[in-house]
Formats: sequence, C-alpha cells, structure tokens
Amino acid sequence: MNKLLAELAPRDSVLFYFLARTGLRIGEALGLKWRDLKSTPAGLVLVIDRQAQDGELEDEGKTENALRTVAILPSLARVLTRFRASAEYAGPNDPIFASLTGSHQDAHNVRRRLRPAAKEAGVEWATPHVFRHTLATELRDGGVHDTIIARVLGHADPNFTRRVYMHTEDAPRFDELDDGFTIELGGLAEAGGEGNL
Repeated sequence: MNKLLAELAPRDSVLFYFLARTGLRIGEALGLKWRDLKSTPAGLVLVIDRQAQDGELEDEGKTENALRTVAILPSLARVLTRFRASAEYAGPNDPIFASLTGSHQDAHNVRRRLRPAAKEAGVEWATPHVFRHTLATELRDGGVHDTIIARVLGHADPNFTRRVYMHTEDAPRFDELDDGFTIELGGLAEAGGEGNL
C-alpha cells in the first residue's frame, strides 16, 4: 500500500489511505462532508448517511445497512486533521475529499487518477474497492469477529462479508492426511515428494 500511496498526488494518497483504514465504498467516501466527523468519548467517528454518485449527492446509502457509524483510527484522525488544516475547502458543509472546485468528486475521475499510479507501483489491478477488501482481511487476521467486520463494511450478512471480502493469502494445507499412496502412470511411479508438475 505504501508504494501505491507514494505514487499518488497528496490529496489522492489521503483518500486511498482513508479507504484502507475505514473500509468505506468510494461513493460513501466522496459523499462525506467535514461535519460527518463526530467526536465521541471513545474517539472520532464518521456518520455515513449519504453517497456521491457521478459527483452528485444521494441522501441514502447503497443499502439500508450502508447507513452506519464507523470508527476512525487515531493515525487516520491525525492525517485528517493535517489534511483539513491544509484544505482550501474545510468548512463543515464542504466535502472532505473535494474536487479542485470544491464540489464532490466523481468516482470515475478518482479511478482514472489511480490507474497510472497503480501501474507504476506494480499493482495495476488495484481499484478503490480493493482497499475495502484489504481492511476486511486485516480485521479478520487481527481477530475481529465476522459480524463486526460486516457492520464496519455496511453489510447485513456476515456470510457475504466472509465469502466476498475476506481473502486468505495461503491455500489451506492438510499434509497430515498424506498416506503415501502412489499410482502408476505409463510405467512411472512417484512415491512421496511433490514430483515434477
């Protein structure tokens, strides 16, 4: 992730770091306004109650469960504080990730800016949605329960979250079941080992 973030312009690197640390959909992130950041006794949270589609706001989420509150990690809170301090559009009703003219960005333009940076970083397959999958996998690997991960991502069904969003790096191994069985194929027999495939 760091290599990709380094290839992006500062405003985009903040956006993609934000996506990687919140699990928001790109439309949800682009629909946020500074007033959506709320301080609680436990720390900063975001109230997600709208999304941006084609640069226009929709006062509803993708699904009913998309309307939610998401915790902000302390490191992300520090990044957002610095980002807001340097932002031209930092009023409560301004988009957190404003376009150069102060409006809500269009996700197509964000994707267009991501492509060359992803290619340069050697991850040409990366899209804004990849950061959502990454967070789900990181949370799972950190021991967070599937139902909590589903809530963070705005899913109603933890099974959907598990099936689609949580990726394992390695294939599960079950070598303890190896009984040394061999089979002869055209006079060739291989016992033990992986052989030459």
